[in-house]
Amino acid sequence: MTLDEAFRGTTRTLQWEDGRSLTAKIPRGVQTGSRIRLSGQGYDGGDLYLTVEVLPDAQFVRDGDDLRTTADVDLYTMLLGGKAEIQTLTGSVNLTIPAESGNGGQFRLRGQGMPQLKQPDQHGDLYVTIQASLPHNLSEKEKELFQQLRHLRQ
Repeated sequence: MTLDEAFRGTTRTLQWEDGRSLTAKIPRGVQTGSRIRLSGQGYDGGDLYLTVEVLPDAQFVRDGDDLRTTADVDLYTMLLGGKAEIQTLTGSVNLTIPAESGNGGQFRLRGQGMPQLKQPDQHGDLYVTIQASLPHNLSEKEKELFQQLRHLRQ
């Protein structure tokens, strides 16, 4: 299953060779290795257990109920401060970046992580590591201004 499915919860339909089928409800917050018990659905009326595998996600790394991600922030915002739009599993939020933030700085967004399996109304946190996105295709004026800044710092 995907990380998004683990975040929201989902269902899976199981099909046996004899044509019998069963729909299993997968709760919010499951992790790889979580077991889902389907009472009375196994061999001779016993229980059937499904073991969950959550696939790696392109944007987020899961750490228990917490999530980790990296966000590109433009050089000017990192130097002067401002807002950066950060994607979460529920949409985007604005993160305040303090002036003179360093490359690799980490910020915690409380409650933006995965739901807890036993308490799905409680969520882990989202940890965002920022990295500078440098400007490209500088105009002559921009190059001149950066040269002036270089000389001020030497």
